[in-house]
Amino acid sequence: MQNKSMISKLVELLHLLSVPDNHFDSINSLAYYLKKSKEEGYNMLMIVTNQLGSTDICLISCHTTNTAPEIAHLFFDK
Repeated sequence: MQNKSMISKLVELLHLLSVPDNHFDSINSLAYYLKKSKEEGYNMLMIVTNQLGSTDICLISCHTTNTAPEIAHLFFDK
């Protein structure tokens, strides 16, 4: 009688992902929406969604002419 050797890899334990402590510690997505009308002088809306839940969003008014450093400054201020 012959024993067969194992051909599959050994199963390892799952590693848990860390869960952020506070809202917006981890960002899920960032999107832009162009407004057709200029309300309060802004013509674009930056939409930021949280990693903890898709219902947690942050809306930031900005301009289409904003540079990357200006967008980063707006993002970290909000």
